[in-house]
Amino acid sequence: MPEYKNMKRKHEGMKGVTLVELLMAVAILGTALVGIASLVSSGLLQLQNIRVQRTAANCARMVMEYLETVPPDDVYAWSPGVALEGNFATGAGIEQLNNFVNAGNQTCRDLSDTADTYGKRVRMSYSICPGCYSATQCDPVTLICWTSCYYFYRVKVTYNGVAMGDSRTEDYFTKKFHGQNRLCTDLEACGEGNIPGTLKNCSW
Repeated sequence: MPEYKNMKRKHEGMKGVTLVELLMAVAILGTALVGIASLVSSGLLQLQNIRVQRTAANCARMVMEYLETVPPDDVYAWSPGVALEGNFATGAGIEQLNNFVNAGNQTCRDLSDTADTYGKRVRMSYSICPGCYSATQCDPVTLICWTSCYYFYRVKVTYNGVAMGDSRTEDYFTKKFHGQNRLCTDLEACGEGNIPGTLKNCSW
């Protein structure tokens, strides 16, 4: 009988140790799963941010593609020296540009639309900042003068990150010496410049 009691106590002691070990294992496993879930969630948000960043860069490139189809002095005439603001959803900005960008892909529009789940966070918008440089030169012999000019513009697409909501931008710049629709000296063009030249810059 004493031997049976001792065996019973040992068996009960083993049960207790097994239960404690099981609880510890469950606690460790739970902590690990919470950590993994947090990493997965963070990774998914980062992936969404990367997708939004790529989309913003693509939207900015499509704005530049549209502007390549427009004479540079016409772009300058839209808003000389002052940034022209707009977005791809509400129609604020340039309607033809929005139609061009949204024709093949609605993503730019969705990320600008505050009625959209992601658009409400991202709030994508664009700015076009046109400027020009002109210079008038005269031949000392014939005294014939002429004015030459080139146009440039900057395109900026602004958006918020999905996770933190911080503002980010995609910037592009180009300049053109040809393709103008009018003479440099026309009223809506860059105008006559002095020597060595006159810069009409654009700032955000």
